[in-house]
Amino acid sequence: MKSHILYRNNNRVILLFAGWAMDSRAFASVRVPGYDVAIVWDYTNLTLEADWIADYQEIIVAGWSMGVLAAERFIADNPQLPITKTIAVAGTPTPRHDSEGIPCATYDATLLINSAPLLMKFYRRVAGGAEAMKRLLPELPQRDPAEAQAELQAITARLDDFTADCEGESKRRFNHSLFDEIIIGGHDLIFPPTIRVLPCRTCKKGVKFP
Repeated sequence: MKSHILYRNNNRVILLFAGWAMDSRAFASVRVPGYDVAIVWDYTNLTLEADWIADYQEIIVAGWSMGVLAAERFIADNPQLPITKTIAVAGTPTPRHDSEGIPCATYDATLLINSAPLLMKFYRRVAGGAEAMKRLLPELPQRDPAEAQAELQAITARLDDFTADCEGESKRRFNHSLFDEIIIGGHDLIFPPTIRVLPCRTCKKGVKFP
């Protein structure tokens, strides 16, 4: 995994695990008063070399889209860190599943993205359409299509370790105890708002956000 601190002025940080094919550029304008903001991306492997994390007295972990799976792993592997809040946004740790994630046909089609035009089409879906895409252009991720494809292939290979076929029940469940909030986008074009999420401590379904 790769990481970048957008700005550093506080002893508290929001650690955001971004979605597939993202980088820190897409979040360059994010500012949260009282917190630094750090972006994590590229899940070709799940090793995060970030010694600076130990400098913070409070950490909020948020996973977005495909980043929810990586955030869940990070939270479980780092119980010693001062993590005070955890949020899953528009994603689940079972991303390739017809009822609990991205429909399998859509996911498998995404695996075929290997060119700049196809990646741009994906970014339009992430943005929510052509008009929204115009606003995203100044902060568009700068990812090589072949590199992004390899990232998704690596994610998918790891999924085989704990997920069933799309038509069957998952071999594992969303570990809700690791997340304080689960937010499902009401108009998300990647993870559909109809995905099945089991009850959690604080669950907000159908939340609309840009």
